[in-house]
Amino acid sequence: MKIYADDELRRSAACGDAKAVRKLLLAGADASDRDNAAMRRALRHGHAKIVNLLLKAGADFSENTEEFLQLAAKHRNARSLKMLLRVVKTTISPGTLNQVLYTTIKERNTQAVDVLIAAGANPEADENRSARLAATVGSVPILQILHRKGADFDAREGEILSNAVNGGHLDATRYILACGVQVNARAHMAITAALVLGDSEMLETLLDAGGTLQHPYLITDVAARDSVESLLLLIRRGCEFHSYAADIAMNSVRHNALRVLQYVHHNATIPQRARDLELQIAADKTSEKIVDFLLERGADPSADKSDALQRAVKTQRITIAGKLIKAGGRVPHLDASALTITAKAANWAFLIHLLHHSLTVAPVILSTFEAVAFFHQVPPQAFLEDACGKLHPRYIRKERHSFAKANGRVASKKSADEAIFVSLWLADFLIIQRGHD
Repeated sequence: MKIYADDELRRSAACGDAKAVRKLLLAGADASDRDNAAMRRALRHGHAKIVNLLLKAGADFSENTEEFLQLAAKHRNARSLKMLLRVVKTTISPGTLNQVLYTTIKERNTQAVDVLIAAGANPEADENRSARLAATVGSVPILQILHRKGADFDAREGEILSNAVNGGHLDATRYILACGVQVNARAHMAITAALVLGDSEMLETLLDAGGTLQHPYLITDVAARDSVESLLLLIRRGCEFHSYAADIAMNSVRHNALRVLQYVHHNATIPQRARDLELQIAADKTSEKIVDFLLERGADPSADKSDALQRAVKTQRITIAGKLIKAGGRVPHLDASALTITAKAANWAFLIHLLHHSLTVAPVILSTFEAVAFFHQVPPQAFLEDACGKLHPRYIRKERHSFAKANGRVASKKSADEAIFVSLWLADFLIIQRGHD
């Protein structure tokens, strides 16, 4: 009967059935049974009334004090927390109270913060960790409590302000500034955070409070979130734009920041060399729109031995590679690894396109599987003829003859059927080649 009563107590505690809990306790159910399982469930589900009944019935949680306080804090149960603290107020250590306070702040439980500080938690402990956490979660009500209790918002080189900015908490940032935190030498961290977030309103708040760009190069960080608004704000506030325009543009390419890139190109002079480098970065890192824009602005896809095309092929960005070829990227600048990479990715239509445009193929030896797949997918005509159907020059045919001979042997090792297929392919290859000699 007792086992049944204890099981029912745990179930009723979880459900919040106070009437059933009271009845079971009067019938002899153990309030501390199974390591206070009923109490644990009541705390997890936020049933303060059940917690009160269990405590009055003598539930002993002295072995689990911190765990149960943390449960009350995590589940935003200020009433239960207050009752538990009343029971253990003479035995609990300040360190434990502080740890529970930190959990409470993370959960943005304003009432519980008041309860814990009243019970002895120190809001200035661990170098004002409470204030740092409150700023991180952006809770103005908790910051107000901590400020009243003496927390130093100007501690740790302005970290509290930076935490609020990093979290994108504008109201918390404004409150911290209103409490007298100076945006001077410490502005670097906070302003950098606002720039990286692309939050122009936050940035303006910091500048209005006296912040300045200590390092002018920070203007390039507006590209991190494609924030034209932040860039325009900095320009209005007197920050140097033209000296850093090329760097801003390059950062914009790296961060796929099309709006900032367009603004810079339309309002500053970007050297040809810089545009070519931007295209090379864009070829394997950013969107097609960035590539299209740079081509429109005169970036040269054949620069540096068509480095942009090499990057696009290496990462198998086929659509971008096609755009670059169409705009003047030279396929002969690709080394033989382009064939291996494209064959391994089984992008056969693209490979044939590259072969038509004189892709280098020697001295490539494919794996058996790749060689067989190659001969199945690439017709001899595509191998020998250009995009107009004309035979490639003799030096290209000589290179391809060596490739076909070597890889034909590799492919034929797979099976008798494959050997027959490859031999037919090579026969067609030689017939086409000789027919044009």
